[in-house]
Amino acid sequence: MTEFIGKLKQLIDKIEKDDIMAWASMLTLFLLLSLFPLIILITDFVASTSFNDPNITEYLIGILPAPIFETIQTIAIDIEQNRSTQVIPAAIIIAMWAASKGILAIIQALNKAYDVVETRSYIKLRFFALLYTLGFILLIVLSLLLIVFGNTIYSFIENYITLPVFISPIVNLLRFTITMIFSMIFFVFLYNLSPTVQVGVVKVLPGSIFSSFGLIIASSAFSIYVKYSTSLSYLYGSLTGFMALVLWLYFISIIIMVGGEINAVFLSSHFKHLNQHHHEV
Repeated sequence: MTEFIGKLKQLIDKIEKDDIMAWASMLTLFLLLSLFPLIILITDFVASTSFNDPNITEYLIGILPAPIFETIQTIAIDIEQNRSTQVIPAAIIIAMWAASKGILAIIQALNKAYDVVETRSYIKLRFFALLYTLGFILLIVLSLLLIVFGNTIYSFIENYITLPVFISPIVNLLRFTITMIFSMIFFVFLYNLSPTVQVGVVKVLPGSIFSSFGLIIASSAFSIYVKYSTSLSYLYGSLTGFMALVLWLYFISIIIMVGGEINAVFLSSHFKHLNQHHHEV
């Protein structure tokens, strides 16, 4: 118990020392910058396929917070009226640039947490950032589809197909299990391979477990907002839905940074040994 309290105090001190909130704010900013180009890509895909169905559009009005749906609808109408072959490539480039800058912020924060200096080349660093960007975007999309909007999507399917009663708990179990497994794999790779020093899969499990559960809890909280958004509109007025999205991304950013700090606390003796060896050499 004494050792746990000591580790917890060390973690709190390290979070304050490494200015985790500032790094989380930076990551949130770049996630937001990448979000709207992603919306452009998704709405263009929907407008170009059989998913462009009035019934689906009508249902989305019911499940999405009004400000978020109105923003998406405005972008979709603009794309439909002003289709250009230059818009989609530009959206892809902007989305990947902004998201990869967010990943670079994570890498820099992890290097600071682990007390190591970046020694990799710019090309190698960019390659890692691009790789993790794709994984991170997939993780965010999975969280939205399975956790945040999972229940509403299931209800939508039930309107058209009669499903056995026992399917519902299985679907709920799969929603959380799939998200948990993918997030665990993502965070293990992120915490182990993205910093300059690789420490091994097992040694980054504490932070990976924390971040995976944190992601699910934050997404579940956002899901509750989506369900009861009409009664929460007094908080920020017409911006309530957008602010909820920003807060969700911010909490996820904090969770990712804190996960790295947790690993750093558990690996403090390991990094001290590495730094001593480095100075001796």
